[in-house]
Amino acid sequence: MNKKLTILSIIAGLFLAGCETGPKVQTTVTPGSDLGSYKTFSMVILPPQDPSLIALGKIARDAVQEELASKGYNFVEGGNSDIQVAVHGNIVRKTDITDWGYVVPRRGRFGYVGGTVVDIEQYNEGTLTIDIVDTKKGELVWRGWATKDHISGKPDESKIINAVGLILEGFPSR
Repeated sequence: MNKKLTILSIIAGLFLAGCETGPKVQTTVTPGSDLGSYKTFSMVILPPQDPSLIALGKIARDAVQEELASKGYNFVEGGNSDIQVAVHGNIVRKTDITDWGYVVPRRGRFGYVGGTVVDIEQYNEGTLTIDIVDTKKGELVWRGWATKDHISGKPDESKIINAVGLILEGFPSR
């Protein structure tokens, strides 16, 4: 019996590991923006909302800088560039409540009583956002973000770098 239980546990673990999905990525472009006209970029360093995320911010900024350079954009130290790029992120505690819409009868002290079936799930959701601002116009021209729910533990550097790559897939190469 224990052998069957162990095998079932291993199979369930492999199945659940295979079900992990990547982050949900979205982008938006300001109408009328000519993204192909930009050649240079600089990074804007925003203070993190949570001081424990300082190191992760540097990892994300370095990944953005590498990704944009690979797309043909030239990095310029300081703000004398065509576009400025800001990276910011946060982790938020979320709660999902699901009312399954049916009643389960239970035998109580005074006969049968019913109770609805409701699931409550709490989890962390992380969002990484990349904003690109036209330096001359001073307006946001492109925004991309990745959202991943059910994150736990210390954020993984490789997952942050991967998320940056997925986000910037939607930004044109030069």
